[in-house]
Amino acid sequence: MLSTLQRASLVEKSRQKSLERMRVLSDALTTSNYGSEPMLQNCEISISTGFIQVDGRVLPSPRVPEEYSTKFNGSSILKRCSSNAHF
Repeated sequence: MLSTLQRASLVEKSRQKSLERMRVLSDALTTSNYGSEPMLQNCEISISTGFIQVDGRVLPSPRVPEEYSTKFNGSSILKRCSSNAHF
């Protein structure tokens, strides 16, 4: 279970804007200097400090099949699941 401080830190980090997150990651890669690690150099592995662009896509939201929205113990499963979600 996360402490209050850990939860606050997690929320704060998740609210970073994209450019700020990219800057933090770029700074971390630059300052860590992973490329100077002797084992990586011996294996001829290099780590770039820059970002590359990759193709991707956004997947659609999952759908609950109709049969799972039927009554269960007197209440709708969907209604019960959504009422228990405290985000």
